[in-house]
Amino acid sequence: QETWELQGTIEGGTTGASRPVRLSLDGDRLVVMWLGSSGVREFYHYADGKWCRTNETIGYSEPVQGGGSSLYPGNVSMRGDRLVWIYRVASNNKHKAFVHVKNPTTEAWSMEAAFSPPAGSPAGFTGTCLLEGDRIFLGCPDDSSNGTSAGACYIYRRDTVQGWLLEQVLTPGGSYSNAARNIAYDGARLVLSGIDAASATSGKAKVWTYLHDEQAGWV
Repeated sequence: QETWELQGTIEGGTTGASRPVRLSLDGDRLVVMWLGSSGVREFYHYADGKWCRTNETIGYSEPVQGGGSSLYPGNVSMRGDRLVWIYRVASNNKHKAFVHVKNPTTEAWSMEAAFSPPAGSPAGFTGTCLLEGDRIFLGCPDDSSNGTSAGACYIYRRDTVQGWLLEQVLTPGGSYSNAARNIAYDGARLVLSGIDAASATSGKAKVWTYLHDEQAGWV
């Protein structure tokens, strides 16, 4: 019988880092976004039977809204030397997505692209974010382009010449569905969660699934 065994622990020893808020694991590499007065970001590598913090650094690309508890970072997703990271910016108090790439020599991360939240969303990209291959999936549960807080999944695809481009916006639900609060993708099938809402205060959980067709898009 297969069992899971504890491999190691990581404690927030950095000043101002009180507890982990967001994580992304890619093989033997881990990024942890800690809650704290400075919004600490730390990278770890698993080697010789333990997690070791690396010298990698990543900074804010835009001023962050507020301070203290307001520095709760949004979701993060890391694959190889690229990651997408979400946090609430001061310019409009919405959660915005930033794509960073790592310099293999200096281990510093620099911004490659940024995705602004839609105008019809009060909070922005507060749902799941996923980076998989040349695609980024961003959940915007309060997007109102298909009804009040209907929710939407914004899909970006990286072109070798033009960079990151908006491929498609999925709006599977109606008002108060909060679609794309959670997103899962296995390289072929895309799954979004939300609510089959009868009103702003009632409804039941609902899941939508998609497959990608090169001609028709996500269907």
